[in-house]
Amino acid sequence: MKTHLLAGNETELQWLKEKVTAEGHLVVSAKVRTGNALDIHMLAGMETGMLIVNCDVIEPMQAIITLGDWIALHPDLVVMGLIPVFEPDILIQAMQAGIREMLHTPAAGHELQLSLVRLKHRKTVNANALIKRSKIITFLSCKGGSGATFLATNFADILAKEYDQKTIFLDLDLHYGDAAYYVSQGPNQSDITELTRQINRLDGQLLANSVLHVGPRFDLLSAPEEPEANITISPDELVNLMQVVT
Repeated sequence: MKTHLLAGNETELQWLKEKVTAEGHLVVSAKVRTGNALDIHMLAGMETGMLIVNCDVIEPMQAIITLGDWIALHPDLVVMGLIPVFEPDILIQAMQAGIREMLHTPAAGHELQLSLVRLKHRKTVNANALIKRSKIITFLSCKGGSGATFLATNFADILAKEYDQKTIFLDLDLHYGDAAYYVSQGPNQSDITELTRQINRLDGQLLANSVLHVGPRFDLLSAPEEPEANITISPDELVNLMQVVT
């Protein structure tokens, strides 16, 4: 992947260049940052590929805001940030800005290597997703009762009714999933557990026969009614299910 590097000094820049090159990425630009702030003009020419920015002496929130503005202008750019302080507010702000990876600086070589592997994989997955022309939207709550199911079911309903999008809702809260009760009188006779028991013959037709038809453009696959039922579901089976859906 074509990679841009922005570091605070030549030593950091050379270290990043060696690690990135060792992972098979092509460094197309490498700059030493001037001053203790990240100015958006420093990012000129870094519109595509991957951008790695060392924010060691920069105020993290200021850097994240600048990077977020740049990502909004260039959505195909994959960004990794290296920051000296890991705090919840900073990580949440980085996630909302669209920064894909955040590492603590000084970063260990193996941590940077793992992050580079993940970014390369995500870039490949995103390219395949564009070919398939399908989208996955995930709602993940920090704790129970925070309203994730309420938001997710209403969002799916709006996509189906207001935007005429063919929508399928997978309730992957395998312990306490109750999304079916938000959109109908209760779950369908078939649920994710029943479907994964037939994983070897899972195809589009079986999936269509197993979902709860909420509306003309809105289907839902329920979580199991009994929490104990989910212990038979393996990660590989869920991956196969997602592949059929998308």
